[in-house]
Amino acid sequence: MAVFISKVTLEHHHDALGIGQPRPRISWRFGGNVVDWEQSTYALEIGRGFITKHHTSSNDSLVVPGPESPLALYESAEARVRAHGQPGQTSTPWSAWATVEAGLLSEASYPI
Repeated sequence: MAVFISKVTLEHHHDALGIGQPRPRISWRFGGNVVDWEQSTYALEIGRGFITKHHTSSNDSLVVPGPESPLALYESAEARVRAHGQPGQTSTPWSAWATVEAGLLSEASYPI
């Protein structure tokens, strides 16, 4: 079995609907039985009515920066990740999409 991304979370929420962060950070976990595999870069796709693609040289997979512009009140977005190994190592397939929705972001958002 190859290495794959087993879970993507946004701000550590299992269910990221109605969260209070306008720029949720993204984390992912790996699965598989590959020995000595190490991430060198990752690709991130963020869907907000259109898809933006980001490529980053980093072995980070915990709380990496998310959307480049903040989510508006009740706006939703999706994110998925693909990780690339060191030279000579395989890349993961794309992860499943993870969905996030911004909830009440400030006291001004609360209904009167």
